[in-house]
Formats: sequence, C-alpha cells, structure tokens
Amino acid sequence: MSNEQPSRPRKSGSSASPMGSTLAIVIAIAAVVVGFLILKNIRSDDGDGASATTLPAATTIDPLLAPTTIQPLPTQPQVTVFTPTTTGASVIVANSSHQNGVAKTLSTALQGNGFTMVEPTNGATKEAITKIQYVDGDAAAQAVAQSVAVMMGVAAIETMPTPVALADPAALGTATVLVLLADDKAGKTLAQMTGADTSTTTTLAGGVTATTSAP
Repeated sequence: MSNEQPSRPRKSGSSASPMGSTLAIVIAIAAVVVGFLILKNIRSDDGDGASATTLPAATTIDPLLAPTTIQPLPTQPQVTVFTPTTTGASVIVANSSHQNGVAKTLSTALQGNGFTMVEPTNGATKEAITKIQYVDGDAAAQAVAQSVAVMMGVAAIETMPTPVALADPAALGTATVLVLLADDKAGKTLAQMTGADTSTTTTLAGGVTATTSAP
C-alpha cells in the first residue's frame, strides 16, 4: 500500500474572492461620494440663482391719505384794449349842469379823441346824472354813443326821445348822438370821469376853479 494521501482538488478563485469584494466596495463608496458632491454642487448653484433674484418691494397705498391735487400753472390775464368807434355819427354836448362853459370844454376833449363834434348847446333842464342818447335805429350812432359812454364812465346809453331835451331842439342839427352833461360829470376831465385821475376840481367864488390831487 502506498502512504501517499490522495490530493484534494483546489477550488479555483477562492483566494481572489476577498480582493474582488473589497474593490467593489471601494468603487461603490467612490461612486456615492462623487454623486454626493455633484448633488451638493447642483443645490449650491440653485441657491445662488435664487439669492440673485430680488423682488421689488410692494407699495402700500394708505386709504386715509388725501388725494394729491396737481395745481394748474397760473395763466397770464388777458389784456383787453378798448378801441372807440369815432366815425359814422356826429356828437353834440348840451350843458344840463349848474356850471357854465362845461359843455364846450367836454366837446373839445371828445374832439381831441377823434369824435366828430358839432357846436355845443344848452339842455332843456338841469340834471344830476349825465345821459348819453342816440337816434333810435341808427347802428353807427349807437356804436359812437357807446364809445362816448366808455370814455366818460357812463354806465348805459339810451335812445333819443322826441322832442329832444334841448333848450332849442333845432340846435341838434345833424348830430345823432347827444350828451346831456349833468352835475355828476360837469367840470371834470375824461380821466376824472372814469376814475383814472384821482385829482378833484373845486369851483371857487367868481368861477375860478382849483384842482387838487389826492395824496
């Protein structure tokens, strides 16, 4: 009999199996670490993008506040220049005041402003308030009468009655505008009649007049 023991067959790969398992584990761990780092990097990029976006601040309107009113720019006042109508009618001044010579003085003043005048005369009566009259239906006479009224500071004009209020109605002649100069305007300049001149004229004894300017 032989003393040799029969040899057992070796299991193939038994010594290499532990090393293969270790390598697989290392690879798996490395994959997990790489995946974690990639995921962390992605989340970091998303966080930076979100922080870079700034939303506008909300504006809250207080309902208790009064509404703001925009004031318009001041406008320059329009200046109206009066242009009198001096043609188309003749004007006569009749003295209906208690002063002498005032009709001629006013007639000269109106003529100096471009009006066509006829010889002044006397009114039929003495009056307190000056009247300006024109021939009814004569548009040109009405326009001239209105201009004379503005020059003298008379508020209104009226149509001329029949008979005319003159001491001698025939003195009217061709005139179609009549100024019955009364005590309220007698002895005053045109500027004083309209209030543009603050000086006053006083009639002294003997018919002498004195003009005093207001301070």
